[in-house]
Amino acid sequence: MRKRILILEQQSHRGGAQRVLDVVLDSLNPEFEPLVVLPRAGPYLDSLRQRGVETRIMPLGEYRPGKKPISEMIEFGPRSVYCGLKLASLIRRRGISLVYVNGPRWLLGGTLAARLASCPSLFHLHLVLSRKSELLLASRAARHITRIIACSRAAAVSLAETSPGLNAKTTVLYNPLTGFAEKDPSPAPSGSREFVVGIVGRVTQAKGHDVLLRAMAKARLGGRKITLLVVGDPLPGCPEDQSYLRSLNSLASELGLPGRIIWAGHQGNPSPYYSAMDVLAFPSTGEEGLGLVLLEAMSRGVPVIASRVGGVPEVVEDGVNGLLVPAGDVLALTAALDRVVAGAGLLRKMGEAARLSIDDRFSLHTFRQKIRNHVNELCSTGPVFNAVPQCEEVAGWK
Repeated sequence: MRKRILILEQQSHRGGAQRVLDVVLDSLNPEFEPLVVLPRAGPYLDSLRQRGVETRIMPLGEYRPGKKPISEMIEFGPRSVYCGLKLASLIRRRGISLVYVNGPRWLLGGTLAARLASCPSLFHLHLVLSRKSELLLASRAARHITRIIACSRAAAVSLAETSPGLNAKTTVLYNPLTGFAEKDPSPAPSGSREFVVGIVGRVTQAKGHDVLLRAMAKARLGGRKITLLVVGDPLPGCPEDQSYLRSLNSLASELGLPGRIIWAGHQGNPSPYYSAMDVLAFPSTGEEGLGLVLLEAMSRGVPVIASRVGGVPEVVEDGVNGLLVPAGDVLALTAALDRVVAGAGLLRKMGEAARLSIDDRFSLHTFRQKIRNHVNELCSTGPVFNAVPQCEEVAGWK
């Protein structure tokens, strides 16, 4: 009989954490039977149902970017308790063997449910926690989690610095390079044969598109023309993202850039767009756990210019396989753009180093094997909450 796993997913749309969760689901098939709980209907829930995964909706509330309204923060506690009680009942009825918390927004409700139902739990952390309120709540709740998996050392440290005792139950498992096809389709036309800078991902303020536009407007570029290829869209139904996109269009007009920008929109398979890029920009102003787009670009020999945030320096080595700049620093990003545009030799050298940097730490096989090992071990522990696993991967963080 297959063991049942309750997976708590905080987003109803598809992003990096959801792509990793897809790999988790594939890794656990066919030994385990997943039940995925989401906060609302959406495209990610639809995709899970299409692949035959059982799903449920519980009213935790949707996670929105940026600073949260006070009203939303006040509602979050009672919502989490309500969902936790409902989940505890579900765990008992369905004979759940493990609660898998895929993101911090479910941490309070998931921890409560697991403890009430005497069920082991696993928390998968996909980002670097930086807000004091989030850190306080997450660190307190995580003390009652059986095991923590962090997508990078930076993500692990962000939680453990607030509660050092979490070190002993935390292991680092890098996000895998999932890929899209064994052989990429032909390169997407960029609309220009000039130097192409790409940016891939959700169009939201924390990704720093505005910083990149300002840097492009200031760059000298050695007399060469440069095209910006934007792959991604705002999150559907998110007013903050939609407002940000409007501000980007206004900024582009103000800076005289509209004719130098290609808005490719959301792409289910961005592989051919990487092939059209000379360099990938990753000007994030938020605390990234470890961007999957970095792995995708670098595996194809595309060097990156990235903000020195979160887990980015764990894969991007400044001057070797890419360039690192301070987050939000327009002048530093401008200088980096000028440097790569003017240095064809440097670009080739970094591109080759980028390809070689994507080693076994990021392999699909490694990730699947370790996830299966963690889940198998936790499912065999039974109702034990104080067991502290020894995780060699986290040794020497500091």
